Amino acid sequence: GLYAPPIGSSLSEIGRRLKITDVLNAEYQGEITHAFTHLKVFMEHYLLNLDSRDFSPAGEWHSINRFQKGLPAPIQKLLMN
Repeated sequence: GLYAPPIGSSLSEIGRRLKITDVLNAEYQGEITHAFTHLKVFMEHYLLNLDSRDFSPAGEWHSINRFQKGLPAPIQKLLMN
């Protein structure tokens, strides 16, 4: 029941999965490391600027400023960083 932005092992993978053919700009936002009991996860955060004609979003999309639903701890840490 938790929400998360698109996640993948690379920007290319996320782009393929979301069927994005043209990224106008990818702005690096930061990185975090999050430790679970049995592994560590390293995440980089990018803000993508797309041509809206190139993207037909699936799922739910919300403004982070007004988002009031549950997020996994490492995603919340990344987005609020």
